[in-house]
Amino acid sequence: VPQVEMVLASRPPLKTTDLALDGKAIMQILSIPPGRQVGELTRALLDHVLEFPFENTPEKLTQWLSRAKT
Repeated sequence: VPQVEMVLASRPPLKTTDLALDGKAIMQILSIPPGRQVGELTRALLDHVLEFPFENTPEKLTQWLSRAKT
């Protein structure tokens, strides 16, 4: 239980609007147009930061996107 309290106190991202990057940033970073892929990547980023909340920074998410693209 203390670990759960610690995570909740750190205010982890619980929805896509809590992410450090939005859809517009994802499109710019990956040079992709609006569409389903942006939504899929946004949800994948949310899944990632739910597991690793400390990585919800523009730099870390950009790195994650770069790795996911390859």
